Amino acid sequence: MIIMLLHGVLMSYVDKADRPALLRSTATALLRSNFAVGAAIMVLLLIVGGMMIPGFLMPRNLLAIGALGMLVTIAALGQTFVVISGDGGIDLSVGAIMSFSTVLGAMIISGQDQYLLPGVIAACLAGAALGFVNALGIWYLRIPALIMTLGLAGIVAGLSIVITHGQPSGSSGPFLAFLASGTLLGVPMLIIVGVLAAIGAEFVLQRTGFGRMLFLVGANPPAADVARIPRNLIVFATYTLSGALSGFAGLMLLGYTQTPYLKGGEDYMLSSIAAVVVGGISLKGGQGSVGNTILGAFVLTVIGSILVGLHVAQGGREIIDGIILLCVLALYAVRGRRQVR
Repeated sequence: MIIMLLHGVLMSYVDKADRPALLRSTATALLRSNFAVGAAIMVLLLIVGGMMIPGFLMPRNLLAIGALGMLVTIAALGQTFVVISGDGGIDLSVGAIMSFSTVLGAMIISGQDQYLLPGVIAACLAGAALGFVNALGIWYLRIPALIMTLGLAGIVAGLSIVITHGQPSGSSGPFLAFLASGTLLGVPMLIIVGVLAAIGAEFVLQRTGFGRMLFLVGANPPAADVARIPRNLIVFATYTLSGALSGFAGLMLLGYTQTPYLKGGEDYMLSSIAAVVVGGISLKGGQGSVGNTILGAFVLTVIGSILVGLHVAQGGREIIDGIILLCVLALYAVRGRRQVR
């Protein structure tokens, strides 16, 4: 009803001869908007889920989907910064760092709130240090980000085994468990924590000098050099921040599961990339927002929830996730060629 009213008001100010052109241009603009397309897909998926799975659209289930979607969002925040930085920026060590911070945090916290702060500091600092190592290899050794972060992921996975002797110990503690799996007035705390983290990340991107420089470096490196932006510092800050955010995401994962697993964050490597890409952020860099990442994370989470509701096996779900990512990348590639022409 509201849409029809707005449509009528808009059309009253447009000549009849111009209306078809306006409608065509509006439709074209919406189709070219990655966010609008993603939002439409999201609504369609919710409708399909509601039709196919009893109780899918019940508030309790939607809140559970929201919590899981925010966990993916938190895992993908660091990836968002890296991809926006351009120059082939990608971080394949996100999942490994999450796993490492999960087992490290659990060892330090040991189920007691009095050790929560040291555990959080240690996990985030460890993640930041590992991200810094990524930046060293990418900037000074000129190792492609894909190779450097993949190699580090293997090293970090080995470190997780070494420090735990293959058997993770400890647990999250009551307060961390509350933050990641508790509720406040019926709303999952993970949604609240995720929203706060997303707001903070978006503020850094849109309202700080670092964010503005990051966009310029990603969109036009030569222009960034002319503007005397220290690209090396931007690269180091970006990957270090990605590592720290991955460490934080690992802690949220620990609070959600309450028990550490050696490969607990493994699935989030692909999910973090898919959330960024499905949300409409170009892998070429220089554009995007946390809103895009949230949208992508929720699209993936809704798809996963539908597949679980349809009793699709884990292997089948992973295959479908991979196909979705490849299809989105192929779509962007085709669109890019058309724009060049």
